[in-house]
Amino acid sequence: MRRHLDIASLIWGLLFATMAGLGIADATGSPISWQTVGLLAPAVLIALGALGLVLHRTFPQEKP
Repeated sequence: MRRHLDIASLIWGLLFATMAGLGIADATGSPISWQTVGLLAPAVLIALGALGLVLHRTFPQEKP
């Protein structure tokens, strides 16, 4: 039996992990180019949406 993958939890988890990584980098004083973040953020969101669409596809089930 195949396990059910909770796509919403996966996408939200990746999003929050990215936000946490940015917060840690900012708190430790690492230089963050907010202009680059502003350019990459939409691309990351589009990629997460595409990942959600791909993972949500239903494939035909083979009959035993």
